[in-house]
Amino acid sequence: MLMSHIQPHKKNSRWDFIRKLFAHDRLRQLTCFPHLLLFVLLWVFCSWVYDDVFYMTEQFSFFSFDPVLMEEITSLTLAPMVWSGRFLLLVFKYPLLGGMLYAAMLTAIAWLIGRLLPLKGWGSVIGLLLPWLWMAGLLYLGLNIFYRYEPSYVGSYPLTALLLLSIVYGVVRLLKKKGSCQERGQHVASFLVAVFISVAGFLGTTAYALTVNANTIATTRMQRLLQKQDWYKMIETAQQLKQPSRPVACYYAIALEMTDQLIEKMFDIYYQYPNIKLVNRTGGEDVGNFMYEPDADFYCGLVNPSYHLSMEHMVASGKTIYRLKQLFLCALVNNEIPLANKYMYMLEKVPFEGDFVKKYKPMIYDRSLVLADPVLSLVIEMMPLDDSYEETYINPLFLGYYKQLREGRSPRVYKNCLAAHLYTKELERFLSLLEQNPDNYNAAAFYDALIVYALKTHNNEFLSSLPLYAINNVRNMLGEARAIPGKDSKEKGKKLRDKYLGLFAFYYFYQNIPDENYASIKDSGLNGNENNNNNKVN
Repeated sequence: MLMSHIQPHKKNSRWDFIRKLFAHDRLRQLTCFPHLLLFVLLWVFCSWVYDDVFYMTEQFSFFSFDPVLMEEITSLTLAPMVWSGRFLLLVFKYPLLGGMLYAAMLTAIAWLIGRLLPLKGWGSVIGLLLPWLWMAGLLYLGLNIFYRYEPSYVGSYPLTALLLLSIVYGVVRLLKKKGSCQERGQHVASFLVAVFISVAGFLGTTAYALTVNANTIATTRMQRLLQKQDWYKMIETAQQLKQPSRPVACYYAIALEMTDQLIEKMFDIYYQYPNIKLVNRTGGEDVGNFMYEPDADFYCGLVNPSYHLSMEHMVASGKTIYRLKQLFLCALVNNEIPLANKYMYMLEKVPFEGDFVKKYKPMIYDRSLVLADPVLSLVIEMMPLDDSYEETYINPLFLGYYKQLREGRSPRVYKNCLAAHLYTKELERFLSLLEQNPDNYNAAAFYDALIVYALKTHNNEFLSSLPLYAINNVRNMLGEARAIPGKDSKEKGKKLRDKYLGLFAFYYFYQNIPDENYASIKDSGLNGNENNNNNKVN
């Protein structure tokens, strides 16, 4: 009798309970949860994780309702796609709104695919996977998302897919009975897999973005901060990176220049540039010079070279909002009123650029406003005293010009010359320049450079005149480096960086050493006269 009360063990009873749970009419509504989760996670990724990249993609595009300004687009074979894609990019001017709309569009695509594939709930799984595959493709491109390719595809491809799927879904609904596109309900296994795909897709793309694409995010963030003139946030962004790229290092130098900290902090980041796999519009490998050189030239006073490079970029890639702003600022600083008006007219026709127009348009006819602006006045202060052909100087100009400069408008120009020689590791030229004004600067980087020079030339008398604490720092670093097995200076630098990052001596011996990640520069002039490998930087 007792045995009759014992219920036999039911295999998979837990799964039976879950099946019953999802079979209940009130809980059947949970089948929409994976798509809701997808929308939220895509929104978070687009508006908080990758927001700066999408923002700069919009800035490196151009859209206007003026048919004359858009003629270069409307004359294309696929003009509707390009036009609509660029129009859609405008919402990323406000990343929260842009991310929400982009997430909604991708989620709608996933939902439509799920409805069109009657695979017992597995159609939804396929639909939920595709948005993350699309995001993975954008991540793989890195900065090439707008540097190499026409940026409109970021919006036009998903928008085209959404329209086509909507048409197909509408036709299917008309030809079949309501609800027949997909079996009602959601199978337990497919539901759990759908939730897993949404979470795993978010975690995977976020991890990739924050690690592999860290320089992509940092570059676009610093470009965005440059427009806001938030110099200290730019400095912080660069210093957080483990291995900054060339564009990041360039924008870091600009921020230091604008805050008068170039000499003091220029070696606080690690200079061993990674390969960020940039490809230009002609299909050739690139280091990103089209991206950062116009900005670097402008903010160190080389206004005309900045204008020249920006115009080259426009000719090669078409109008972009970012370059139009640069061209306007160059014209404004040069007091070329008709030219400034021309670019301001174009920018006025671009939606959502009212803040820029409001700030700078009054300056066109009031030179006192330009001279009162802290940034523009500093640029004017550093402009060259004489006119020279750009071919006179080695490239990149923002380094080459300052390496050859002997006279400038302000003391800051002199510091830029010293910084250029330190970066290129040309100590003899640095020493010659420093001797012209030996009492003006006592930066730690200068002492380090003099110590390295004295050690290399075995000038003990000169070495004894330098601060003992600085000498001990350099000698301790060299002693620790000798204790590390092997002869690879880059590997030794990786092991010493946590302790000695910030010392010029550490930079000189163990950073910025050309390897397979460095573009080959033929006779760039950046190698200097000193015959050693530590000197060959670019």
